[in-house]
Amino acid sequence: WILDRRVAVPPGVLAPASERIATGDLEARVPEGPDGEFQRVAQAFNRMAESLQKAQDDIQERNAELQDALTTLREAQSELIQSEKLSAMGRMTAGVAHELNNPLASVMGYGQLLDRRLEEEGPLSPQEVQERFLAPLLEEAGRAQRLVRNFLRFSRRSEVELRPIPLREALGVVEGLREHAFRQEGLELVVDEVPDVHVRADADMLQSMILNVVNNALDAMRPQGRGTLRISGREDEGTVRLTFQDQGPGFSDPERAMEPFFTTKPVGEGTGLGLALVYRFVSLFGGVVHLENAPAGGARLEVTLPVVVQPQVEGEKGETEHPTVPVDTVPVDVENGGEKPGSQGRSRRILVVEDEAPLRDLQKRLLERLDATVVLTGTVDEAQAVLGEEEVDAVLSDVKMPGESGLELYRWILRTRPELSGRFLFVTGDVSQRELVELSERAPELFIHKPFDVGEYLSRVSALLE
Repeated sequence: WILDRRVAVPPGVLAPASERIATGDLEARVPEGPDGEFQRVAQAFNRMAESLQKAQDDIQERNAELQDALTTLREAQSELIQSEKLSAMGRMTAGVAHELNNPLASVMGYGQLLDRRLEEEGPLSPQEVQERFLAPLLEEAGRAQRLVRNFLRFSRRSEVELRPIPLREALGVVEGLREHAFRQEGLELVVDEVPDVHVRADADMLQSMILNVVNNALDAMRPQGRGTLRISGREDEGTVRLTFQDQGPGFSDPERAMEPFFTTKPVGEGTGLGLALVYRFVSLFGGVVHLENAPAGGARLEVTLPVVVQPQVEGEKGETEHPTVPVDTVPVDVENGGEKPGSQGRSRRILVVEDEAPLRDLQKRLLERLDATVVLTGTVDEAQAVLGEEEVDAVLSDVKMPGESGLELYRWILRTRPELSGRFLFVTGDVSQRELVELSERAPELFIHKPFDVGEYLSRVSALLE
């Protein structure tokens, strides 16, 4: 009995306690017992368990602190990225304003010239009006349209979403934004042939990455008043290599150039985040960045990105191409006796909700080409009153208006007139509201963006009526 109590029982208690410790139960303890030798073993075991439990508590507390720090770091990183993006936009503002003023000056000039010409000399032949006035006026208006759309697309803040992005399109946006700034400084921005491929990236981040490299080259070459930034690309075994080669002084310290907050610019002129963000974005896309000073002088930066296959999925996010029709022609439905689309023997009624009187009148004149009866309203309240009393076949609405917005009207239609939800079209130039951006990405067929092409506008409304 003495041997059993003092020799056999204590090890039998120690074994299950050790198994509990092994499974993660650090609260396991063993009784110390009366025997001195086994008592010391039990005390050592219990001290070990207490130490393990304390270490685990410390680790969990440390993990919680690290998680909080990581969350704070990510928020700060996001703010820094947006700050750098806004900084880049701020540097572009003067150039964009100047670039936009040029086509607007041409539009106003040709319009006033045509007005004076008609007032002084009477009617002109259609061919003369087309060649001398309308053709250059429309060309300059289109130039302003492309500039505004590029600027708005770049300025929009969005959540990170990696998906197939056309590389040429991203390059085109940045080229359109920065080309004038280079010319203004006596520099050249040259984009050579780049493979027509898609890369897995976030559209805004990809444009920001390219813009930061371009801005860096612009700043480097500006003091010398001459030089060229050449952008080229080639595809190689499932990747595309984009090369930026400038004729500036090169990197002062290539090994540190991509370190956050490292800058050689004077105080107040650089954040030191441009190339650091380039490295971060490219790494996020699964690519690599290599930079060096070219043997012939200047800086060379190479970005290698994996190429992905663009999925041909119906309803894929992004802009939807719609066929356009000439302004003076509308498709005719032969089976309905030559009636225009959607007429079905009667005039279709279209409700236009637009607070700007000139745009209301323009849309009315365009929609009358579809033999439609057009009802004009300037607010959502007026539109709801019309819809409460009359039947309409389609609704075209602006978004930003006095009082309730076009989004509120669309929600109201979904609740009260759901049969019109498939015949609703936002006619807007707003890309700032997050909800609006998300809706346009989910259902691009709901939107036509200002300034719009007249042919596309008529084609979209015709399809809506059908």
